Amino acid sequence: IGEVTIDQCIGGARGVKCMLWETSNLDADEGIRFRGLTIPECQAVLPTYSGKTGDGEPLLESLIWLLLTSEVPTKEQADSLTAELHARSELPSH
Repeated sequence: IGEVTIDQCIGGARGVKCMLWETSNLDADEGIRFRGLTIPECQAVLPTYSGKTGDGEPLLESLIWLLLTSEVPTKEQADSLTAELHARSELPSH
């Protein structure tokens, strides 16, 4: 965090570096980590389509859950997020 002027505050913080992002970390040697978990660790612990942890790629909703809550979801929690997203996906007709 650097110096901030009154003009920057009034102007909507344009040009101010002030964002803190804790959901992922990219390391040149290790690769990316999501909430501290590497991709292989995510593949081992997050729910999959088959319902068996570690059997295939994780459900997208399970990764979203992890990023939003810092918790590894159950299959039921990931499925409930999927249902919620589907319920909110209808677009109004214009």
